[in-house]
Amino acid sequence: MSTEIANSISIGRIKFTELERAIELVSQPSIEEEAKKTSGFKRTESEVRLENMAIFRAYLDNPQYRVYVARTPQEKVIGVMAVQIKRQGFHPKAPLCAFGSDLAVDPAYRRQGIARKMFHFLMDELRRAQVEYFTFTVRKDNERALPLYLDEGCQITEYVMMKEL
Repeated sequence: MSTEIANSISIGRIKFTELERAIELVSQPSIEEEAKKTSGFKRTESEVRLENMAIFRAYLDNPQYRVYVARTPQEKVIGVMAVQIKRQGFHPKAPLCAFGSDLAVDPAYRRQGIARKMFHFLMDELRRAQVEYFTFTVRKDNERALPLYLDEGCQITEYVMMKEL
């Protein structure tokens, strides 16, 4: 694994002009095909893309959400991640928690330390925001992501159940 590219990328808040590229990354057909095999959901690539566009537009309009992108020195967006920060409960002293979603890296740039660098960046941002807990979901068969998260000290805490109706 080469970390040279990871060392040269920058990470920051998404710009509106980068929204289409972020949607492209989180809507990658290869990821959707894997999800179809394991979850039973039957959505077309265009349905996934439209859904992701609506979700990310909502993220940008909501101050609880932050969307970050990884950029090459040439400003090409090669990674994206989103997080929601909110109180876990209604009491003003309830813990501040972050709920992560949609960490995706361009297939051409995978296995080069980019997801790890993005994860570290996010953890630093959350600490600065005085977030106490970070949670997220990942499919149990995601063999690329699980080792990264476990290596970074994350713990598997529960199963998320779902039923197609």
